[in-house]
Amino acid sequence: MSVKVDVTSPVLEAFLTKAATSEPEILRQFQQEGSRLVMEEMRRVVPVRRGFLRESITAAFSPDGFIVYPTAKYAEFVEKGIGPHTIFPVRAKVLRFETVWGEVIFARHVKHPGFPGRFFVKRTLEAVKYNLRQLLQDIVERVLG
Repeated sequence: MSVKVDVTSPVLEAFLTKAATSEPEILRQFQQEGSRLVMEEMRRVVPVRRGFLRESITAAFSPDGFIVYPTAKYAEFVEKGIGPHTIFPVRAKVLRFETVWGEVIFARHVKHPGFPGRFFVKRTLEAVKYNLRQLLQDIVERVLG
């Protein structure tokens, strides 16, 4: 026993044809507008107000979407945190830094206490996922009419 349902409608066929030919335009608009929205949010929640980490946030398009990410080499440590570790000089014999009181310190190495992750990438995703769904819906309605 079965139930057969035929969906043959000129209106439906026209809509599906238009949707199929409009897919590249929908994707292009979503990549442009969506990546801008995510970059703005990530720059808003990054744990620094200015500097290389914030400015390194960039976007790239993929065949079926986009990716937004920081290019700073240390971004992963800021995101996930890092445990206590020792810092040694790389290009010099000693490290040089200033204390909050303005005193200049030289040291062969320093013991960094580490710090917890700031999870700014994860927080960005949580903040924009609803907005991205809504943006895609708006773009589809705008393009397909």
